[in-house]
Amino acid sequence: MSRMTLVVPAAHCEAGAHVHVLMGKAPALTTYANPSFEDGQGNSYAVSSGLWTPEQIVAVQDPAILDREDLQALYIENGGIVDRSLCETAQGVFEVYDPENPVAAAPERILAIVHDVPKQALEWAGVSRVEAEAI
Repeated sequence: MSRMTLVVPAAHCEAGAHVHVLMGKAPALTTYANPSFEDGQGNSYAVSSGLWTPEQIVAVQDPAILDREDLQALYIENGGIVDRSLCETAQGVFEVYDPENPVAAAPERILAIVHDVPKQALEWAGVSRVEAEAI
């Protein structure tokens, strides 16, 4: 297993959450409910980090994953809450970080960085936590 840190732009948080449930990485659609990171241009992102198998990393990018029987069972177990069209949207913008051709987080892509240290992954993505304003 490898640690994968996902940087999900605010516009794709709902779609990202649906894929997260479909992949069995979250029990509910709340994974990306709070975009609390920003890039240098002020774009908002939500972040998650967890252990993924190499097979899961490949599968999340494969449209055929949406038709696998075991995932359909997971979909039913979760009350049918996973929206297939949102999963397709997330897959269409999903990109695994390549250190040979690095890219930063951007509003048009869900960036997945495989690295043991999430803090380093966030640095490569070019995002940092937004400090909460004092009331």
